[in-house]
Amino acid sequence: MLGTKLEETRVVRDAIDEGAMRHAQSFVLRLLSRKFEVVPDRVLAQINTLTIEQLDSLGESLLDFASIDDLTAWLKGY
Repeated sequence: MLGTKLEETRVVRDAIDEGAMRHAQSFVLRLLSRKFEVVPDRVLAQINTLTIEQLDSLGESLLDFASIDDLTAWLKGY
């Protein structure tokens, strides 16, 4: 560990990754709430299991969703 930059430690990388994941989840959930007002709990639970890459993809895809049914169909693909 001596001579290792703080940014390179596993603990710091894990904390950064966790923060990025929480931010992505929060952002996608805010967008969905604005688009659909009410998002069912079962859908929220599914969204909370997505990876950060999947959340990024969902964030882009949700612009094309017309209904919650579009969202649930998208989630079935993951």
